[in-house]
Amino acid sequence: MDESSIETVKNIDNNNDAHNVKIDIGNNKPHNGKLITKLEVSSNEEHLVTYSQENDSIVGWSVEDKDEGPLKLDKTIPKIIQISSKR
Repeated sequence: MDESSIETVKNIDNNNDAHNVKIDIGNNKPHNGKLITKLEVSSNEEHLVTYSQENDSIVGWSVEDKDEGPLKLDKTIPKIIQISSKR
């Protein structure tokens, strides 16, 4: 995996301990070609989010310039990580 295609995201768990999560952003195929099972549009209609149940991935799209060609891929989260609350 090329270092230029990896983005580090700061994540804070339930105990307020910060740790970094690396996300591969080098893949140009949303959801690695898997079926999109859910789709949501932001309230200001500037972003679209898709979800694939097959690989638990989320992809965000910018739709601000929707009349100027294909949608622009914003970010990809390759797999959803379940964070449970211990209360």
